[in-house]
Amino acid sequence: MLQCQVLRCQKEATRNFAIDESEWGLAETMVCESHAAALKAGERYVYNSAENVIYMGQDAPTENK
Repeated sequence: MLQCQVLRCQKEATRNFAIDESEWGLAETMVCESHAAALKAGERYVYNSAENVIYMGQDAPTENK
C-alpha cells in the first residue's frame, strides 16, 4: 500500500498529483482521495521535493507578505 504524501496523512494513496515546480519542471506524487479533492479545489499547499511530502492546512508555512 502506498501512503498519501500529505504530511501526517495515514490513508492509502490512490491518486496521482502533478506539481509544477517552475524552475525544475513537473513532479508527481501520490495522494489519497480526500487530499486529491482538496488539491483539485485549489487548497493551498507547499511541496517539499527533497522529502516528497506535501504540507497543507496548519502544516503549510504562512505566505510572506
